[in-house]
Amino acid sequence: WKSEDDADKHAAYATLYEVLVTLTKLLAPFMPFVTESMYQNLVRGVDANAPESVHHCAFPKVDAAKNDTQLLAEMAVARQVVTLGHSTRSVKNIKNRQPLARAIVVADEAQRAGLTHLFDLVADELNVKKLEFAAREEELVSYQLRPNLQTLSEKVKQLIPEPTDLAEDDKVRRKELREKRKALTAAILRALDAVDPNKTAVDVRAGRSVKLEIDGMNVELPPNDVPVQPQPKPGFAVMSESTLVVALDTVLTPELVAEGFAREFVRRVQDLRKSANLDVSDHVRVYYTATPKLANAVESFREYIAGETLADELTARAAPRDAVSVDDSFDGEKVTVALVKV
Repeated sequence: WKSEDDADKHAAYATLYEVLVTLTKLLAPFMPFVTESMYQNLVRGVDANAPESVHHCAFPKVDAAKNDTQLLAEMAVARQVVTLGHSTRSVKNIKNRQPLARAIVVADEAQRAGLTHLFDLVADELNVKKLEFAAREEELVSYQLRPNLQTLSEKVKQLIPEPTDLAEDDKVRRKELREKRKALTAAILRALDAVDPNKTAVDVRAGRSVKLEIDGMNVELPPNDVPVQPQPKPGFAVMSESTLVVALDTVLTPELVAEGFAREFVRRVQDLRKSANLDVSDHVRVYYTATPKLANAVESFREYIAGETLADELTARAAPRDAVSVDDSFDGEKVTVALVKV
C-alpha cells in the first residue's frame, strides 16, 4: 500500500500494465483461453478500438532501441552498494527496518557519476537519512595485513628449498635450514608491517600480488596469502568489494530508535491485517497497549503509522471484543495490537 498518488505510483502501475499485457501476448499460443480472458480484462476493457482478441495481435518483438545501457550500468552499481549495505547490517545485527543516519560510499569516478542519479533510491533501499561520498577509503577504515601463516610457510619452503644432498640424519644442516626459513619468515612479516596497509589493501582486493624485496630477494605474495582485515573507525561498520566501499553510521540516536520502533509497529499491524483477510484498501481502527518506550514512539510517529496502515483511528487502549488482536515483543519492548475494520 502506498497512500501517495505521485509519479512513482503511476510509473509502477504503467510498468506493471505493460509487463502483464506483453506477457499475455507471449503466452497466448500456449495458454489460449487464460490469456484471452486476461486480454479482455486488461486491454479490451479499457480500449474498445484494440484488436478483438489476443490472438489477433502481433507476437511481441524485442525493441533494442529501448535498452538503456547507461541506466543498466548505473543500476548495477546501485545494487552492489545496496547489497554491501545490507550485508553490513546483517553482520552487525542491525535490522533493515531500523533507520540509520547516513551511509558513506567510496567509489571510482564512473561509479560515483552513476550513483548520483540514483541517490534517493539507494538511500531508501539502505534506509538511511543521507547518502554521502568519501574521497578516500582511509577516511572510513584502516587496514591490518595479517598473512596466512600456513601458505606463507609453503612460500618460504619454495624460496629456501631443501638441498638435494641433505641426509635424513644431518641434524646440523637441518637446524641451519630451519633457522634460515624462520629468519626469512620474520623478514617477510617485518616487510609487510612496513608497507602502506591502505594501498596494499586496494591492490589485494583488486587481485594483485604483494611484491616485497628482502635482502636482495624478490618475494611475491598472492592475494590469498595476505588476508586484509579492515578496522572501521569508531561508530561505523564497513564492507567492501573491488573498488566499492560502503560504510554505515551505526550510532543510534533516540530519534532513530523511536522511528525504528514505529516501523516495527507498522509491520505488526500489516501482519494483523493480512491474518484478518482484509483488502489492501480497507480502512481500520487500531488499538494498542505497549511498554512506555514503544508507546512514546508510536505517539511520535502517529501520522506515519496511520498513513501506512490506513488507520482512521489509532488509540492507546485495550481492544474492543470484536477486534482481531496479537501479542508480540521485540527489542525488549512488549505490545498488544488490535484492529477493527471500519
